[in-house]
Amino acid sequence: MPPKFQVYKDAAGKFRFRLRAENNKIVASGEAYEQHASCINGIRSIQRNSNSEIEDLTIAAGRKVSNPKYQIFKDTVGKFRFHLKAANGEIIAQSEGYETKDACLNGIDVVKRSRDAQVDDSTVTVTPNVESVAPGKTEEPKLATESTVAKTETASSVIKNEELTSIPEATTPAMPSVESINSGKAEDLTSTKEAVVAKTETVSTEAKTEELSQTRPILPIESEIAKANVPVEASPRPASALKELVISFIGLIIALIFSALALGIANWGIGVFGIAGDVPKAAAIVAVAIVIGPTIAAFATKKYF
Repeated sequence: MPPKFQVYKDAAGKFRFRLRAENNKIVASGEAYEQHASCINGIRSIQRNSNSEIEDLTIAAGRKVSNPKYQIFKDTVGKFRFHLKAANGEIIAQSEGYETKDACLNGIDVVKRSRDAQVDDSTVTVTPNVESVAPGKTEEPKLATESTVAKTETASSVIKNEELTSIPEATTPAMPSVESINSGKAEDLTSTKEAVVAKTETVSTEAKTEELSQTRPILPIESEIAKANVPVEASPRPASALKELVISFIGLIIALIFSALALGIANWGIGVFGIAGDVPKAAAIVAVAIVIGPTIAAFATKKYF
């Protein structure tokens, strides 16, 4: 049989587990737990870390191994023992004492084979229903969920029966008399005539409304709405950065040319009109020339480029 874990309670009422080998000998055991779930989690932790490496503390120059790991050591009486440490360094299982190191290593092999071992839990018991078992017969214990389901189905069937018995019997409507039928026919004719007249008036009213809607002028608001529905032409795409740079450069060249031309004309005018000695008039003519030159250049650039 494969190795198996046994869960039990100690003398203090705490939960413990031990691992038994195939020959039913105890190989390792765990610490005491207050809760049953914590004890089961300790078993699962051993199974998760069962394939850890071995660190032999009995050798002075032994190789150091990181957690999780098995550690082989000697106790105070000189026997070989091992314990299994989890990733956080906590001891989750410790072995019995062995006379030789080989026996200790065999115990570690048993722990490694316990990855899929079964758990024999003697702390969980199920008591059978004594009243339902006849003398001399045995019955397997039923889970509480099965009895709960049976009670639920019985209660639902009782409710359905009560609903069926509470449905009232169907009643047959009384047949009307001949006099009431004749009076009903007269009333139906009168109501039919009134309905025809009302429908005729409604149709004529709708026709007049439609004619008015066709002949009335379009209000300014409606014309604005119609204009809004007209698709707008897409605006032209802006010129690229290179094109803008070329246009600016051409405009600068034209501005310089026209500024030089305007300054030349201004210098010629100052000499012709004999106002070389009149500084204010000469400065005014030069300023006008400086303004006229870039203005003509900007106009020419915008218009032709």
